Amino acid sequence: MFRFLASLLFLLGVSQGISGCELSANSERANDDDPNDSPEPGDGGGGGGGGAPVQANCELPSACVLAASTCCECPSFAVPSSDGFVDSCEDVDCEASEICPAVVASCDGNQCQVACAAVATEAQCEFGFVRDSAGCLLDECVSGFSLIACEQASDCQQIPSDCCGCARGGRDQAVLASDAAAVAKGLACTGQESCPEIDVCDSTESPQCVAGACVLTTSDTTDIPPSVTLCGTLALGPCSDGFTCLLNYAAEETASALGVGVCVESP
Repeated sequence: MFRFLASLLFLLGVSQGISGCELSANSERANDDDPNDSPEPGDGGGGGGGGAPVQANCELPSACVLAASTCCECPSFAVPSSDGFVDSCEDVDCEASEICPAVVASCDGNQCQVACAAVATEAQCEFGFVRDSAGCLLDECVSGFSLIACEQASDCQQIPSDCCGCARGGRDQAVLASDAAAVAKGLACTGQESCPEIDVCDSTESPQCVAGACVLTTSDTTDIPPSVTLCGTLALGPCSDGFTCLLNYAAEETASALGVGVCVESP
């Protein structure tokens, strides 16, 4: 059974394309001043640093909101909505020119964190789904054959996916080791970014090569329970009546790492 699943997953293909949602509500206003001079969240003016909360405790996802190192950047971490951290950006005008990852604020282990937004899909993609810059699956099929980027876990390396990285409250990603330096340089980090300063790294996560793509995951490809039905590709087929195919389903992280959906009972 494992050999069959491994062969099937190899054929799915995973894209590392970049796409996503528009900027959050706090970042959609047009700037009368220079958008590059927008204040740091919690700073109230100028371009200075500081203002990030020391801790981010929560009980429910609704208690958290998305935030970023500066008011006009894409969200890269989450904070409690009660601390007023994001409110400081209400009067900051930004040009909505950047395409942001499709992420939501989540509460995991009593800490506000960033998570991929669950997406319902009716697509059956021949070669799998596109991923945005945060590694979240989008309801968009990979066009054409996805070339094999990696062959084994040692081909991949874990690096920050934003200027905070998981060690400072942001996110990490897995990329080809040969591309790691170029990807890190492309972030254009200054070292002065305002971050939550909370280590949210998961020691059980590691960079793995899954279906030819480098992904950061806590699970092995054999960890999907037999009762879980995967979906979203021509090889897997559609879900049964009464079920919806969900991408980025939090309860089945392995499926997300594989770049496919999970059949979940429709509400």
